[in-house]
Amino acid sequence: MNQRERILAILVGVLAVVGVGFMGWQQVDGMLRARRQQMEGLDKQIRDKNFTIAVGSKASKELAELKERSLPPEIEDARKRYQEWLVDLAITKTRLKNVKPMDDLSRRSDVYHQLKFVIDGELTLPQLTEFLYQFYSTNDLHRIASINLIPGSEAKKLKMTTNVEALILKGATAKEEVGKLMEGKLERPLDQVVSTVVGRNLFAPANKPPVLARIQAQSIELGNSLDVDLSAEDPDSGDELAYSLVGEAPEGLRLSNNSVRWRPKEVGEYQLTVQVSDNGFPALTDQKSFVVKVSEPPPPPQEEVVERPPPRPRFDHAEHAYVTAIMQVDGEAEVWFFVRTTGETMMLKVGDEINVGSVTGTVADVTLDVVKIETEDGTLQTRIGENLTTSKTVATAEGNSDNREL
Repeated sequence: MNQRERILAILVGVLAVVGVGFMGWQQVDGMLRARRQQMEGLDKQIRDKNFTIAVGSKASKELAELKERSLPPEIEDARKRYQEWLVDLAITKTRLKNVKPMDDLSRRSDVYHQLKFVIDGELTLPQLTEFLYQFYSTNDLHRIASINLIPGSEAKKLKMTTNVEALILKGATAKEEVGKLMEGKLERPLDQVVSTVVGRNLFAPANKPPVLARIQAQSIELGNSLDVDLSAEDPDSGDELAYSLVGEAPEGLRLSNNSVRWRPKEVGEYQLTVQVSDNGFPALTDQKSFVVKVSEPPPPPQEEVVERPPPRPRFDHAEHAYVTAIMQVDGEAEVWFFVRTTGETMMLKVGDEINVGSVTGTVADVTLDVVKIETEDGTLQTRIGENLTTSKTVATAEGNSDNREL
């Protein structure tokens, strides 16, 4: 076998191995797919059976609850007791008149026995509402299959024909009372239901009450006027709103459109209540209260009294009192003042008092060229050749470099 034949034989062998392997893989893969499909089918069956079990369990619980609500298992006893309750409800509790309860044809099956009753009578709309409310407040297995209403013999009366159905389930538990009311079975109390049904337009949605905006507490001083604007919103577009005062209002308080106006005459704290009402059917309202505190006005501000210095005399001798000399006498500084109007010469030392015209004070300091006089208005500073009215008021400055000791 030459080289070419050997290569050809090897290729043929490789192809044969690959072909056999491929066929084997297809067979194994097919088996695996079949197994997966089988497992998926089994899983679906398990899920279906679990679902059936859950549904059955739920149905079993519901059936047990229905058996608790069923009429008593003895048919004639159940018929008699239920009819007595129905007549009592129609005549005694809801004050119906001309009531004729009749036992209609009954229906039977392997699971239940159905009792049917018909009630004819005349009643008002509030009585009808109360009848239906009491009927559905019990936990018995019954229902109103149909109800027919036409105008009655009087303006406010309705002629009613009602078909009632009640069930007796096979295996029902015996019960002592038929038509037992259950507290809380219906969400709202009877008076609210009657108000909603009777006091509304039967051909339109129920009227919704307006909402009056919150009013802040008010403070006002005696003598001023109170002015409060009211605002409200109504969920029913088209309703007209009207505002009014509730209770006894203080003297002089009035309500104009939606504004409260008042000029109080007495100090005190007043609680006011206002109301907004719409024109729906029935008319609904909302109220808000707020407090008005009336206080005394504050006292007028007192004018600050400014003490002014007494007016200078028309003729002031101080204008003509000049410093004529500053000297030392017996080791003490001395200042001479000459009052030209009187011809008087005053020789004063530190601590001596001076009273000339508008200047009254005490000599505080005498230096070589400056004299300081302490007055109520401050310290006057004057020099030789100056008069007392041209002197300057300065702060006392100890050790001033401009003052030279005598």
